[in-house]
Amino acid sequence: MSPRGPRPDRPVRAVATRLLAVGALLAVGAVLAPATPAAAQSSCMEPGEVIKPVPWQQKLLAPERVWPLATGAGIKVAVLDSGVDAAHPQLVGRVAAGRDFLVNKSGRGDKDCVGHGTAVASLIAAKQSEETGFRGLAPDVTILPAIVSEREGDDQQGQGAATPADFAAAIRWAVAEGARVINMSLTFKADHPEVREAVRAAVAADVVVVAATGNAGKDGNPTPYPAAYDNVIGVGAIDQNGIVLPESGRGTFVDLVAPGDGVIAATPGHGHGARRGTSFAAPLVSATAALVRQYWPNLTAKQV
Repeated sequence: MSPRGPRPDRPVRAVATRLLAVGALLAVGAVLAPATPAAAQSSCMEPGEVIKPVPWQQKLLAPERVWPLATGAGIKVAVLDSGVDAAHPQLVGRVAAGRDFLVNKSGRGDKDCVGHGTAVASLIAAKQSEETGFRGLAPDVTILPAIVSEREGDDQQGQGAATPADFAAAIRWAVAEGARVINMSLTFKADHPEVREAVRAAVAADVVVVAATGNAGKDGNPTPYPAAYDNVIGVGAIDQNGIVLPESGRGTFVDLVAPGDGVIAATPGHGHGARRGTSFAAPLVSATAALVRQYWPNLTAKQV
């Protein structure tokens, strides 16, 4: 597998008012946004206040139109991130034990100090609550959490990030655990052979692989991996006006764009917070893939 070359037959299309439906069934879209690195966290993220209104990303995508047909039930989505807080009220019963590939290699992945992975997972799987209008796009999926980072951003360089070998091991673990979709809201700045091979193996195993394109669009716009690998859906981010975020990665590695500015998501413990970046656009695409995989179980990953 090698990075993609130019694909003039697959231009990135601007999104003006709302994202097109996926096929004839799913009115759940994707929008471009990049991912970038941040320093490791020295303290745990505090719970947020409950945000009651329906978030703009839900109003735009209107997933309630397809929930009578598909909610993600029976589909496992792996979230390779900072872990996922399985105790958040909107994620209780939706998160498997998972694995820690960063610190305690025999530990579980259903905890999250940083909050990044909990936000990502909630955009996919948060269930209905009387306290808030926020819900995930595929609220009945099972999240398989793998801890590969303790960084608030998406750059996998330096302290607080798993080595390429451990990251590749997390991908292989997700496949072995039965993930039908893998979400990676993070980026490497280099093409690591072990990661490339693990992604290739996941694709060969009929898994839909989704990755953020990074938030370094104004900082040299480096090629983001795994998003740049063949058969990976690279996701950028847009704002509420459908405009691609200035920092979102740009290039032939971008396949889709999704809401990524002021996106409401869960915080560890309780409550919600607003998020920005391609890290939070990618899970909206992963959730869409889960809906498609439930409704059309015989479709291959490539067809999805």
